[in-house]
Amino acid sequence: MLDSDNLLRERLKQLSFLTAYATSYRYPREGGRLPHPPDWSRIDVATSALSDLIDEACKHFGVAVDAAESVPARNVAPMKASDDGAGGGASGGPKLR
Repeated sequence: MLDSDNLLRERLKQLSFLTAYATSYRYPREGGRLPHPPDWSRIDVATSALSDLIDEACKHFGVAVDAAESVPARNVAPMKASDDGAGGGASGGPKLR
């Protein structure tokens, strides 16, 4: 559901196989069966990719994952493909220093 020019869109699409596991317990299959678990090597790759995506988003928005909820992001501009990731630029957000 991300805009087509979002920097993370294509990389997140590669992790879409995880959706089956996020919804398994909410929407069981016929007969109540769960999907087969993915290969652990695939989970390791996905975990590493998600960690990288979170780090990239934190850098772009100027947030720390361990900061208090009351600490605002320093950049609220969307992550657009035409940005340099430092805020400002095509998204019009504030430039981080």
